[in-house]
Amino acid sequence: MTNKEKYCKCIKNIKRFFRYCIVDYFKRIYNFILFLFCIEPKKEENKSYELSEFEENSDIKNLKENLNRYLKDSSSKGFVISIKGNWGVGKTFFWNIYAKENLNEKKYVYISLFGISKLDEIKTKILNKISKQANIVNKIKGLLGSSRIKGVDIGAVISLFGIKNFKDIVVCFDDFERLSPNLNISEVLGVISELKEQYNCKIVIINNNDQLEELDRLNRNLIFTKNQDIHRLSLSKTNNNEIFKKYLEKILDVEYEYFPEVKYQIELFEKIYFDKEYLNWDLLVNLFNRLKEDKKRNIRVMKQYFLKLEILEDILKKEDLEDFFIDEILLKTFELLFGSDIINKDFGFKNMNNLNRLYIEEIVKNTIIDKEKIKIKILEDIERARENIKRREDDNKKYAISKQMQKENEEYKKKIEDTYLRYISDLEYDKETFVKEFCKLLKGRKDIIGFTYFDRFTVFIKDCLIEIDKKQEEKYKKFYKHKAKIFIKNEYKNMEKYFFQQAYFLDEEIKKELREYYNCLKEGDINFQNKQINQLDILDTMAKIIKQESNNTEERMLDNISKQEHEKKLKEDDSLYFKSTFELIKYLKDSYKLKNLENFYNITLEIYKDLYKDKEYKHRDKIRLILKDFGIDTKELNKVVEENNIEESNYDK
Repeated sequence: MTNKEKYCKCIKNIKRFFRYCIVDYFKRIYNFILFLFCIEPKKEENKSYELSEFEENSDIKNLKENLNRYLKDSSSKGFVISIKGNWGVGKTFFWNIYAKENLNEKKYVYISLFGISKLDEIKTKILNKISKQANIVNKIKGLLGSSRIKGVDIGAVISLFGIKNFKDIVVCFDDFERLSPNLNISEVLGVISELKEQYNCKIVIINNNDQLEELDRLNRNLIFTKNQDIHRLSLSKTNNNEIFKKYLEKILDVEYEYFPEVKYQIELFEKIYFDKEYLNWDLLVNLFNRLKEDKKRNIRVMKQYFLKLEILEDILKKEDLEDFFIDEILLKTFELLFGSDIINKDFGFKNMNNLNRLYIEEIVKNTIIDKEKIKIKILEDIERARENIKRREDDNKKYAISKQMQKENEEYKKKIEDTYLRYISDLEYDKETFVKEFCKLLKGRKDIIGFTYFDRFTVFIKDCLIEIDKKQEEKYKKFYKHKAKIFIKNEYKNMEKYFFQQAYFLDEEIKKELREYYNCLKEGDINFQNKQINQLDILDTMAKIIKQESNNTEERMLDNISKQEHEKKLKEDDSLYFKSTFELIKYLKDSYKLKNLENFYNITLEIYKDLYKDKEYKHRDKIRLILKDFGIDTKELNKVVEENNIEESNYDK
């Protein structure tokens, strides 16, 4: 650790000490003084960094404003607010954030009905919470001599210590759909009504009626069970939804539908995962908006996705990992996790097919995996993808350069043609100016014949410039020869010999020079190929081709072997060479490799035919069977042999 880092760490620790020790210590002293003088501390204005970010969602903003209007109005009487919404949309999550920001902790009670089996437990929770302000518990202890508030009538306690202590208390009831079978929903609603009507409490109910109805249906299915205890409980739990609706209508004052946009839900997770800078939140909004309606806003579904991403965090947070790889991992994880629930899979994203889905699928689909092994595979896959992308980029650059050159050549070619046509059609375009400008254009490109084409270039020189400017004929012919050599050097492998027929107007000496130049290039190329073939281990190459271990260079060199060389080796009585050749062409007969070795395949069969025609060849019978195996009719070859014998006999006579 450097001195600078040590200094920064020291300063950070000093700040932390003042923040958590000194400042908090004085705050506690201040609160204690206020407590002694029975002064309620002024609630600090909450800076609300959590919900303020989401208020562009008008529905959420309106809900929050309405809650403020009802819950913060000390002059209002007791009332009941219902916040309802589908399962998993984050009603409780929203409420907890709102309560933390806006409600006095000493006058707020949150009650989850999950796990509560008696009404006394609800009352106890309320009294325990309020006791911190009114010291009710200690007074009850003194009166009743008990350390527990159990079986105490809430009405008796409130009447004893005054309704004012319970006024403006906010009580939130949640998880009605997870109500214990031992607790009657009508009794819970009765307590809520009592708190509202008699003690002016402000009640918030978080509910999901659809879920209650579904639970009633499931419980009705239990009626037919043989177990009498379960039978009794199931009967009491089959109409909770009807009871809830019936009682709620009587006590409910305001009802709000909690139906957030996907963007709002994702922003909740953005606050949870604020340190995950690699996540593309806009992309995630796009993805989750593509889910079915019952899934797209579900916080539990979203949480499932983020838990899978946590497994991949070591990869995603790498500083050198490109953004498009991160986005691809996010997308593929989403597709694999929610495949059947995605409505529109036409994502339209570019550059999203670089990585192998199998490795990510192993993480998404399986719970027990070797995480480290999979991570290594994904990182290796990323490296391969980088190489492929680099190769594609290089190819695209080459293609772009090629297209640009082609465009420039076409424009240049058009300029030449336009100049030529202008001279023909424009009476004011004089000969001297044309010759000067036209020659400049023809000299302006090194491989001028390559894109004007040979026959057209010949017209320009032979029929145009030489005819117009006879005095410079030799100069034009030399220019033609110079450009022709450049063209031959570039195209001798593909060009036809008609080239020399087109150049008939040249002197014999120039034509001979060009022809020899062409033949020299051709011969040099052939010699080079033969040299490569001689250096090639033919037997090894044959074996590699059959094993599919050969490369294109080896296959090309073997395919260029001359018939004479190949025939000589087959006639040498070399058993290994003969056998290797037979095995290779038998393999090639039905192989895709035949297109790369078609010349070798054809000349081998031609050599077999020639060997069969030779009656003196001692392995002629083997050749006959080989030819038959390749579907070649030896009867026709026999006729040829007989005809040759007759001709030889006549010749001898």
